[in-house]
Amino acid sequence: MKIKYFLISLILINSTIFSQSFEIVKIIDNNLFELESGKQVKFFGLYIPSLKDSDSSLVKIAKEISIWEKDFLLERDFSFTFMGKDTNGVLEAIIIKEKPFYDENMAERLLSNGYAVLLDSNDESFNSTLIEFQELAQK
Repeated sequence: MKIKYFLISLILINSTIFSQSFEIVKIIDNNLFELESGKQVKFFGLYIPSLKDSDSSLVKIAKEISIWEKDFLLERDFSFTFMGKDTNGVLEAIIIKEKPFYDENMAERLLSNGYAVLLDSNDESFNSTLIEFQELAQK
């Protein structure tokens, strides 16, 4: 349990030191956003159903996710910790909403709402900090 809190602390400290703030100005797809800087970015380590998916049940939840993202992400400032690029060259980031008394990881919100799934290819320590939110949604 101590290791878990240590890892979360490292991520939060890391995001404070190496993060940059941007506004999300456009939602291109449920896991692809355009920032005010013109950069395109997606959530690091998450699968989020696309509006372009061929599976109609995934498209149904993708529409619900799209509404949520417009309400909670669009035209708002976030702190981005860039983790690298995906195979298409799109930046991947941990996206944090800075609040007066705590910082909220948007991946936690997506996972706990059942809107995203952790990718198996993630670093194990990254997944261990978020798995409880995914499990909560699956109950």
